[in-house]
Amino acid sequence: MRADDLDPVLALESPEPEAPHWERAAYESFLIPSEAPNVQHAAWVATCDGERIGFAAARIVFEICDLESVFVAAPCRKQGIGLALMGAINAWARQHACERIELEVRESNRRAIRFYERLGFLPEGRREEYYRHPDEAAVLMALELRAG
Repeated sequence: MRADDLDPVLALESPEPEAPHWERAAYESFLIPSEAPNVQHAAWVATCDGERIGFAAARIVFEICDLESVFVAAPCRKQGIGLALMGAINAWARQHACERIELEVRESNRRAIRFYERLGFLPEGRREEYYRHPDEAAVLMALELRAG
């Protein structure tokens, strides 16, 4: 993701209830190198014919990659875009010697949970009242990248 992607990404996510709905500054933070020695972050954008159709953001803290967000516009789903974004995150995490990728997903978002399960993520617990508007628990999921 680059600075010129920010406005299109905000426009892409704003009408979609499943999107993260972050403030612009949150997206901008992924474009600036971290000053913390053991923290890195990155963001990716998927395009089709010059249009932004999806994005993802992740953060590495020590050996754990935290998937902050992955989103594909509804008309573009089931075309491998989410898989490509996840592949980029997986490769980035492995490049930085991460042991695992962790994420939270809305408990009601069965489509996303099934998607992550197909990629090898396993549920590890719940966080009550994690999401707002509507209030909802998060399912915690993780993918091990290397043995113990």
